[in-house]
Amino acid sequence: MKRRRTAPRGASQKSYWVAAGLAIFVLSRLIISMGYGVYISDLIVFHYSASQSLVEGTRAYLNYFFPYPPLALALTTWPIHLSTDFTAYRGLFHLSFFVLEIFLVVVALRVGRTTLGLTPRYLFGFLLIYAGLGFLQGHLLYDRLDLAITLSLLVSAAAFPPYARLKTWLAWNGGFLVKIMPILWAPFTSLLREAQQESAPALRHTLRAALRTAIVFLPSLAVLLIYGGWSQGALWHSLGDHGERTIQIESTWASLLFLVREVFPSFSLFLITKWGAQHIAPESIPPVIDFLSRYFGWMLWLGGLAWIAFRGLRRLRDFSTERLGVFHFYLLTTAVVGFMATQRVLSPQYFIWVMAPLALIVAHRRSWRWALGVVLLYGLTWIGFDLHYGDLVNQRPLAIYIVAARNGVLVTVWLALCGDLRRQWREALS
Repeated sequence: MKRRRTAPRGASQKSYWVAAGLAIFVLSRLIISMGYGVYISDLIVFHYSASQSLVEGTRAYLNYFFPYPPLALALTTWPIHLSTDFTAYRGLFHLSFFVLEIFLVVVALRVGRTTLGLTPRYLFGFLLIYAGLGFLQGHLLYDRLDLAITLSLLVSAAAFPPYARLKTWLAWNGGFLVKIMPILWAPFTSLLREAQQESAPALRHTLRAALRTAIVFLPSLAVLLIYGGWSQGALWHSLGDHGERTIQIESTWASLLFLVREVFPSFSLFLITKWGAQHIAPESIPPVIDFLSRYFGWMLWLGGLAWIAFRGLRRLRDFSTERLGVFHFYLLTTAVVGFMATQRVLSPQYFIWVMAPLALIVAHRRSWRWALGVVLLYGLTWIGFDLHYGDLVNQRPLAIYIVAARNGVLVTVWLALCGDLRRQWREALS
């Protein structure tokens, strides 16, 4: 009689860690979906948009304003065909994004295991942290589209190295047609892939990386052109409208202005409500702050690209494949966190973008300081938005200090990520 083959006992025990983490994650999401109510929700806008399309026969962009690209329109429209009731619509929307988050967690576990080299116990730690951060995001988690951006970011990290054309195509185009955010990290990915190629002049590598990035984004650009013509240019107006936004009250730049006002009460700040949020009125923004809030972050972003293109590529060739994958993951996360810390618009749902990457980094770094920083980041976001947003709108000191502290932690986490990239650089070349 043949003996039945069984997995080693140690391997079976190790698998329990991941299974337990997944069970905690699923339980946390069921609590969030069923226990958190609607609060300043984009779903109200999405439901209205979908109802207009089905009941009134009107078209998004052309007949009414819709602020996101066409894939976002598809993701928010399909539930209305099953039920026009808002409660049922919300339930179906939650279900679809719960399924999307399952895929997200599977990809995150792959990144943790293959790119970061996490053992099952540390993968359990990642799942535990990620589940907990979900509670702090609360109702925002499934009432927004932002989990799609997280999935795009993680698939981009998982597809490197080696160069995986189909995965990159799906990750970049899918994310772009929801919220165009992959333009933040796609150029960095393309440049780092050049480090795996044969040596050539920096300019040639840079041009080749730019061409590769543009080619991958061609399907998205084609969709935007088609929709732009179909909507008689209204799509371009909808997307361009974001560029007209002033400084949002939750951003780092707004905190700076609020704190100045606390020290100098004669410095007046007036708020306006537009674009679905509260912003500082243009006449209240000093010209130098207005300029920096528009361009400072992008100048740093371009500076990072230029440094890698003209100084870093030669040195990155000395990285092992494993080290380059870790460096790439941290670089993508740093690019997104830096964008959040330096831009004039910062909404609490943006923190969904880096919730899984930061939880992976906490597990990878195995540092209580990293864990404390990330928990503070999301905890202060929850306190400032869920508990004190009305106080912030009314410019009350406690709310101003809470959000300013959150933004201080955000900048600190960003600088810590930059420092970790530098540490990896030195260790790889030592």
